Amino acid sequence: MLQERLTFDEALAMDSLTIMTRQRLKIVKAQLFSQLDSAAVL
Repeated sequence: MLQERLTFDEALAMDSLTIMTRQRLKIVKAQLFSQLDSAAVL
């Protein structure tokens, strides 16, 4: 994903990735966005 410069949504839409890989990406995306949402930004 990083080497090909894909977004999470682009990577999740790829049929060439296995279901487990896409599931892990979904988990990482949710955790990352949750941390960004809870970060205190001035």
